[in-house]
Amino acid sequence: MKDSQKLIFAIGCVLLGYLINYLTLSNLWIYFLILILFLIFLISNFGLKKINFRYQKDLLFSVIICILSYFLITYLSGIFFGFRKNIFRFNLDTLSTFLILVVGIGIVTEIIRYLLLQRYRNQTCVIYLLYFFFVFIDIIPQIVSNNFTSFESILGVFGLVILPTLFENILFCYLCLKVGYRSNIFYKVIMRGYLYFIPLLPNYNDYLSSIIKIVFPIIILCVLYQQFQDKREVQVRRNTKLSKLWILPVLLLLLVVALVSGYFQYFALTIGSMSMSPTVEKGDILIIEKTKNLSRISEGSILAFNYDGKIVVHRVIKKITKEDQSIYFQTQGDYNETADNHLVSIDEVIGVARLKIKYLGLPTVWLSESLK
Repeated sequence: MKDSQKLIFAIGCVLLGYLINYLTLSNLWIYFLILILFLIFLISNFGLKKINFRYQKDLLFSVIICILSYFLITYLSGIFFGFRKNIFRFNLDTLSTFLILVVGIGIVTEIIRYLLLQRYRNQTCVIYLLYFFFVFIDIIPQIVSNNFTSFESILGVFGLVILPTLFENILFCYLCLKVGYRSNIFYKVIMRGYLYFIPLLPNYNDYLSSIIKIVFPIIILCVLYQQFQDKREVQVRRNTKLSKLWILPVLLLLLVVALVSGYFQYFALTIGSMSMSPTVEKGDILIIEKTKNLSRISEGSILAFNYDGKIVVHRVIKKITKEDQSIYFQTQGDYNETADNHLVSIDEVIGVARLKIKYLGLPTVWLSESLK
């Protein structure tokens, strides 16, 4: 049997094994084992030749800058869109899923991609076929936990998993042909792995999340293509000054995370109503100091507190001490004619407004209202 026939047979076995596992067990370990066996087959037949790509580090540096910019922009936008708690909790199950699905399957997949694309790099039709093969084996493990019980769930998987995977794999194939598999592994581990560990995520709706996941690989592809377009080979020349540019986005990213995460003393909050007008207008951003210290909350303070599952920002008009010495706050919006019916307990208090940034949250308010 010729090598090409062996390869077709092996690819068919991988696809069949993935499909059977998805329809029956849906076990991530089996997906990983199938890929390991396929990798062993490829190495035994093709060998694992190391190619020294001249500008591998330069392109990896570009990918890192793009990823840092992505996190900076998305978490900065969280100031406007708000944040939600991650569905994942850090435990052994989460760690094992990350190690198998993201690290294990990701590394093996990219080495397989590298071996096949480098061998058939001059055969366009084969590259297209391999592209769809990698899309298939990339999608199946990501949807093992989805139950397609309604049209909405099918549409959600298509928009949040299938479409982004199609565009990601264009980027992966391009990078693999140009600079090998290391950049792809780095991209997968960071861009898919952070979802298992970050406690707070920007509160995007499904439509916006899908758009971001589709557009981001295209942006990286355009950035990298710009570095290749002048000549057939990469013409990037490393600049030692540019190599330090990552420091600025990292510092800005840390500042944004500190403001929006809610885990630090101060956090940012976008105002979405007119109840505090004209003091605080709709679309303004307030910097809230987290405190439950009664001495720091006085009549006239702008208080942020939890009520009915939402964060409300109203002014303290009266401090009330009950017979059991418990403290409550009577609040009222500056725009409202009457006080709030609900008395705020100390347990419901989040903090006090310390700084106002006018108009910065307006894009979020407009977008949120247009999508309702």
